[in-house]
Amino acid sequence: MPEVISENVVMRRSMMALIGGVAGVTLWFLGDKLPDIFDDYRVMLGLMSFSAGFFAILLVSLGPLRLRAALGSAALVALIAAGLMTTASFRFDDTLIFLDSVTPFLAFFVLITIPIPFLIAAQSENQTWNSYPALFTHAWQIVVQVLVAWVFTSLFWLVFFISDQVLKVVGLNILSQMLQIDPVPFLLTGLALGLGLAVVYELRAYVSHYLVLRLLRLLLPIVLVVSTLFLLAAPIKGLSNLFGGMSSAGILMAMVAIAATLITATLDASEEQAAHSLILLRSAQAMALILPILGGLAAWAVGLRVAQYGWTPLRLTASLLALVVLGYGVFYAAAVLRGAKWRCNIRQANTTMALVVVVLAALWLSPVLNGERISTASQMARFESGRTTLEDLDLWAIGREWGRAGKVAITRLEAQDDPDLSQRLARLDQVSTRWHWELDEPGNTGLIAPNVIAETFAIRPVGAEFPQGFMADIRMQTWLDGCAYITPAGNPGCVALVGDFAPDTAGDEVLVVYLRPESEAHLESWNAVGGRLRIWDSGNTWSDPAQIDAVLNGILTIDPAPQHLLLIGEMAISIEEIGKN
Repeated sequence: MPEVISENVVMRRSMMALIGGVAGVTLWFLGDKLPDIFDDYRVMLGLMSFSAGFFAILLVSLGPLRLRAALGSAALVALIAAGLMTTASFRFDDTLIFLDSVTPFLAFFVLITIPIPFLIAAQSENQTWNSYPALFTHAWQIVVQVLVAWVFTSLFWLVFFISDQVLKVVGLNILSQMLQIDPVPFLLTGLALGLGLAVVYELRAYVSHYLVLRLLRLLLPIVLVVSTLFLLAAPIKGLSNLFGGMSSAGILMAMVAIAATLITATLDASEEQAAHSLILLRSAQAMALILPILGGLAAWAVGLRVAQYGWTPLRLTASLLALVVLGYGVFYAAAVLRGAKWRCNIRQANTTMALVVVVLAALWLSPVLNGERISTASQMARFESGRTTLEDLDLWAIGREWGRAGKVAITRLEAQDDPDLSQRLARLDQVSTRWHWELDEPGNTGLIAPNVIAETFAIRPVGAEFPQGFMADIRMQTWLDGCAYITPAGNPGCVALVGDFAPDTAGDEVLVVYLRPESEAHLESWNAVGGRLRIWDSGNTWSDPAQIDAVLNGILTIDPAPQHLLLIGEMAISIEEIGKN
């Protein structure tokens, strides 16, 4: 039977594609063009956060909600989330340092995603804002809708690039030229994503979340067996690995999150839709009773770490996550122990914990849970009470990474009459990276003798030497480790380029290229100024280790116009860009 597409369907698909296209162009403009207009990163953060949240909520809520309701909901939630994000950035004088942390983005993501099912349920007929069947259905429909829409968008780009290659066979570069126009990739991505979301929602009876839930249920017995084996082996093997660091605690928290998701999938939205298999139901009950043990062990491990070393923003984040997973575990276990209505109680617990997570995310971006302030107060209290020695006090994190609260603490430390402390604080003002800060830390044995570097590294051009003072007080073991790897042509995986790559800066520059375990070549650029070293950029990764062979074979030139370029084969590195801090 041929598909009949009504006029309303065409209009809705066109509207969704248009909204997606506008979203793509808007985000491109805010990220690419707005910084050229003004350089207030805090304002740009607010605008970018609002735009991202607004369009994300609008695109997934259109369908369940009419346009006006979707617009209002998207604007309200995005405004609150962006406002909290911008407020949190005031913990730092430099907004870019705030953006170095992933935690604010995680909190922002929670604030713009979890409320969506509540908003849809609250504005839908015959539903209440806390109706679990409605919340469950909307949440899983959104997950499937977004995943399938992104798959469609990926396929769109696959077809686009293949079409481009086909047209190039006959000498047509139309599609390639389109991509040279800056906003076009963002526009096309948005159009495809919006269209995909529209079609998936129309076919929600066929592209259903029920298939995903049925498959997830089958994994629950496996997770139960693994968790049981862990608990049985723990008393025998010991828990030293768990209490030795944060990674094991994170693994346990991830296991609790996975198990809670599988239990939720097994119980579904209602009794009618829940699994009827006795194996699955008993697995859900057993897993629910195990969850508080796993969550408790994770919380204990994090708590021991905090007791040993005090608060840091990372440990505070880990503690909140541990409390969340422990909360799920306690609620689930209590529901099972209460008897016959355990399935209904677990569903209610999911609603409660979803709201708790939203509140915690909002508090994290508010002054109430200022991770930098709490961490600074903790570390200062430990230092002043003698529980933390001067050598163990992380002055770099306090003064450079923990914002205004950390700077206030540094000012307090500067007022103390302690020569050793004053010397370390003076160093803090002189170095530009944590790497440099750690070079001269007590107990550091990573310095490499200059003759070892000179004998190991190939230097180009042939006959060139490192600038005077370049190798003083440098820990370069990572570079030497790269030399142990072999390039495709059989050469040692390290080379140094010496030359006046940046004429505006005094002295020669050194570009160090070395291989890393993942078989990628890594570039670091250095400049010797007055015998002191300043790293420009250590984030350039080359995907092809054969570039080292090209350098060793002399396949490189410097192009002085329109800006200095280092040309290695077909790859060009902008010396001007490398020189930026």
